[in-house]
Amino acid sequence: MHPREQRFRCADCGKGFAHSSSLIIHRRTHTGERPHHCAECGKGFAQFAHLKTHQRTHTKERPYCCADCGKGFAHSTSLRVHQRTHTGERPYRCTDCGKSFVQFAHLTTVHTGKRPFECTACGKSFAQRSSWHSASRYRPESGPLPMIPSRETVWSREEDLAE
Repeated sequence: MHPREQRFRCADCGKGFAHSSSLIIHRRTHTGERPHHCAECGKGFAQFAHLKTHQRTHTKERPYCCADCGKGFAHSTSLRVHQRTHTGERPYRCTDCGKSFVQFAHLTTVHTGKRPFECTACGKSFAQRSSWHSASRYRPESGPLPMIPSRETVWSREEDLAE
């Protein structure tokens, strides 16, 4: 079989995969299944590797270190972004004004003013999911607010989704 041959298709969206295991993991984006749970906090993950990465938040493990300053990171992507502070690289440029950014999210949300993460309990919106998540910890009366699975991410409470 050619490595790019996609024999396994998702019945929901039509996306193809070369391996059945990849399709099984992908299907979890449609079903919301999160079979891998953190023993420390109970948070669930669709992929085992994501659970392992999450566990670093509890262990404080920082296996990715900056060669320039020695700062450690839990994620390789965080190290790559950090290294731009040393190199001055700003790879994401706004086609309207020419301003450049270190992170793509800063161009697509912060710079444009888009705030796609909204809490229906209080009406407040956020440019980044991490900001919404941090703020939601201070509103325990509204309960956990799950992500609606779509590319245009909006946050809502489960009971609002049932309507």
